[in-house]
Parts: sequence; C-alpha cells; structure tokens
Amino acid sequence: MGLFQLFGEIKHRWLQHIYTLIINYKIFNNIVGESGRLLLTNIELSNIVFSVVNVYAPNDSCNRNIFFQSVLSSIKIHANGIKLIGGDMNDTLTIHDRISSSSQIKKCPVPNLTKIMDIFRLIDVWRLFNPDKTQFIWRRNNGIEQSKIDLWLFDSKY
Repeated sequence: MGLFQLFGEIKHRWLQHIYTLIINYKIFNNIVGESGRLLLTNIELSNIVFSVVNVYAPNDSCNRNIFFQSVLSSIKIHANGIKLIGGDMNDTLTIHDRISSSSQIKKCPVPNLTKIMDIFRLIDVWRLFNPDKTQFIWRRNNGIEQSKIDLWLFDSKY
C-alpha cells in the first residue's frame, strides 16, 4: 500500500508511481482502530522512522477520555518512531483555544490527552510558534462559540 493510499484507493496507479519516485519512503505498517477513529502508520522517510497517528476523537468528554486511553495503548504497542499525532481532538489545550458563552468554562483537556502529551513529550507545534495568538478552526453557526480543536502534536525533541 502506498503513502497516498492510506485513506482510500488511488484510481490512477501512475500518479502513485510518480509520488514514489519523488518521495523515498517505506511504510512498515498501518493500524486502524476498531471504530475507525484512529489511524497509525509507521513510515520511514530519509532513514528516519516516524509514527504518524491520525485521530478523530468523540465529542463527549467521557468517551473522549476513554478514546485517548485506547490511543495511548495503541501508540505504546505499535508506534516505533518519532511521534506525530494530528487530527480532530475535539478538545482544547489552553483557555486561549476556546471562546464560549457557556457558564462552564473548560480550563483543561481530558486527562488522557495530556497524559499522551506528557509520556511522549509532545507539544502543540502551532501554539509553540503562536503563543499568544487566538485563531479558531471550529465555529458554531451563531459565532459565539469557537475553538481550536484540530491539533498537530510533535515530539518536543525535534
């Protein structure tokens, strides 16, 4: 399976061949979570192994915390390279990442998301380069609620 076939079949094999010539890579394995909300690929690029994890976390915080526990287990078992975790976390990391009219202001992410970040020393790369910037990815139609719930977390050593 090629790099550009991870999320579906490429209809034009010649396009896959061109990308293979341009990007020298080797895919070791692809892991798909039971619910389809987790995709983990170990890939080698330029003699460096990366574990790329894509997640789509549940909206409900209780289910989201359980989900991140299963993500943590999958990473521990299957990931064997530099960790790059991205996707729709359906959660925010700081109070700067959410605007809401709700009386219940969320001050921290679910515990198992921060546990993953702590164990693997992951950082929010966007926030690293934009420490004080307020920019949102998701907005409710009324415009009152906004949040930055899509994240890319990288190993802080790199």
